[in-house]
Amino acid sequence: MPRGLLDAESRDVPLLVLHEGQACMRVLPPTWVGADHLGVDVHVNAGNWREPRVVVYVVDRDAEAKGVFAWAMPRDVDRDVARLSLDWRAGAVVHLDEPAAGRDVLFDVEGGRAVNARLAAQESPLGRPGWLDFAIRNPLPDVLARRPRDLELT
Repeated sequence: MPRGLLDAESRDVPLLVLHEGQACMRVLPPTWVGADHLGVDVHVNAGNWREPRVVVYVVDRDAEAKGVFAWAMPRDVDRDVARLSLDWRAGAVVHLDEPAAGRDVLFDVEGGRAVNARLAAQESPLGRPGWLDFAIRNPLPDVLARRPRDLELT
C-alpha cells in the first residue's frame, strides 16, 4: 500500500506488509457511521491501471505487540473473506469481526499476496481493549487521504 494512502495527521497508523508464509489476521469491525462493509472501498492508481482495494483495520496475530494496522487488501481477498462469513447451509452469518467472539482469518502469503483464505476453527476475543478504542477514535474514512494522486475513494 503506498504511503500516500494515509493523511499526514494519521501517520501513526502502520500499514500492513505481508511476508511470505502464513498469516493470521483479526479484522476489526467498522467503527464509522453508516458502515455497510468491513472496510472502505478504494482504487489505487498503479501506473496505467486502477487497482480496486478494500482498506480495513487488522491485528496481525503473529505481531500483536505492534497493535492495529491498516491493510489495503485486494478486492479478491475481500470477496473471499465475505464468502467465509456466510454459512450457506445454516443460513447464518459468521460475525468474524465480533470483538468478544469473532474469528481470525488465516492466509497463505505467496508472492506478497494473501491466498487460500480460511477462518480459524474457534471463536476468540479480539484481545486488547485499546485496539477497538483506536479504531473508534480513528474511523477509516477519516484517516484515509481524500485527494492523493494514487488513491480514489469509491
